[in-house]
Amino acid sequence: MQTRNQINHSYCLYSVTISGSFILGLLLLWIFPKPELFLMMNSFHTPFLDGFFKMITFLGDGWFSIIVGAWLIFTGKRILGSKVLIVYAVSGIFAQFCKSFIIMPRPRAIIPENIFPHYIPGYTLNAWNSFPSGHTASVFALTAILAWSSPVRPLRFILAVAAILTGFSRIYLGQHFLDDVLSGAFLGVLTAYGVMTFTDRNLSRKQSRDR
Repeated sequence: MQTRNQINHSYCLYSVTISGSFILGLLLLWIFPKPELFLMMNSFHTPFLDGFFKMITFLGDGWFSIIVGAWLIFTGKRILGSKVLIVYAVSGIFAQFCKSFIIMPRPRAIIPENIFPHYIPGYTLNAWNSFPSGHTASVFALTAILAWSSPVRPLRFILAVAAILTGFSRIYLGQHFLDDVLSGAFLGVLTAYGVMTFTDRNLSRKQSRDR
């Protein structure tokens, strides 16, 4: 079991990286109009980057979180695997709940193809239900749980970078605006914190009763 100091370290290293990117994103949203910012962030496309972001966006797919959770349980890390599956389910429910009440357009509904010609077939399918980004919520929930549970300091940073790149992939692939991605990231991290706090407290109480 991790000590309190180890857990605090994992919170700091992962959270500082994520918080820095989140603050940068908020500053960009404050300075630039949303459509203009989308076009600025998508000003450079190459076949290599198309393939890279098509691949990395899968990290935010629900099936990826399910596979990770099931693999952890299968390899004997039952508690961590259960946390991964729970946080995926909770973040997904909240994301879909928000989408059903906050009807926001995706880039394709606002920016025509003659202005932004990089909508990628098979990845830019929808025009609405943009807020928040479900893929981003899922990957941030997953990486937060894994980072806060890992004693390996470099892995925590790698997980933060993977989450940020996955969030950016939703913009690169033309699926979301930056505010959709930031809201998804916040939802994912907040859900992970809630699930981890709740499960760890219940586990500590159970261990105290069993002594």
